[in-house]
Amino acid sequence: MTASGRVPKTHMTRFFIVIVYDQTNDWRETVDVIVEGQINAEETISDVIATINGIKTCQTPILRLNDNKSDLQGRVLFSQPGFILGGKLALTDESGWDAVRKLLMITDGNYAILDPLRKQTGDLNQALWIATDKLVAALPNLPKTDETLADKAPERLSGSAVRPHTGQKDLAPAM
Repeated sequence: MTASGRVPKTHMTRFFIVIVYDQTNDWRETVDVIVEGQINAEETISDVIATINGIKTCQTPILRLNDNKSDLQGRVLFSQPGFILGGKLALTDESGWDAVRKLLMITDGNYAILDPLRKQTGDLNQALWIATDKLVAALPNLPKTDETLADKAPERLSGSAVRPHTGQKDLAPAM
């Protein structure tokens, strides 16, 4: 600080805050994009899931999907290695298997695989535990329910604790 009380220019700092405004009219925090691309005949949803399963740097990647033929868009939460925990549609807030099923039936659209950077993903986590290998084998004819695709291993769920105020299961001990 100088005698006049001013801060010399060499000590001034500027701060920038980045806020992302998406198509769902929600303010979102910035996340890292790991991979993005197009879903079409050359790169199918099966290829995208294989890419997600190959990612070793992120334990809970999020797949953001947009359909080019409609206003369908949403996100699917994955858990490494090889499970889908849940999903949510952007415009209707529909969640669970029905949302995941609709999103993974997209044949013409775009996607981004996101790293949530240790941010909460509770709105996407419905503890579905859908095995991606079973899901890919069933594509493009996904069943109406997730019963045949889910991994209902009791040893995975026995270490979970239900949070009384939210009703969500804490699956971290089992992972």
